[in-house]
Amino acid sequence: MYANTDLLAQIAAGQARELCAHHIRAHYPEYHQLNVLMADNAAEKAKMKTFIDACRDWSNGDNPDPVALAAITP
Repeated sequence: MYANTDLLAQIAAGQARELCAHHIRAHYPEYHQLNVLMADNAAEKAKMKTFIDACRDWSNGDNPDPVALAAITP
C-alpha cells in the first residue's frame, strides 16, 4: 500500500490536474478548442497551445499554487 505522504501527493496531483482542466475550459471550452483547431489560423493555434502547455506545466510542477494558475492567461 501507499504511505500517507504518497497518498497525499497523489491526491494533490489529482486536484492540480482538475484545477488545470477547469482553467483551460474557462478560457477555451471544448467547442472553442475544436474551432481553433479547424480554423486556418496558425497564430490562434499557437496562442491556444502556449496557454494549454503553460497550464499543464503548472499542474505537473512540484508544488502548484492556484494563484499562479490564475495568472496564466491566453
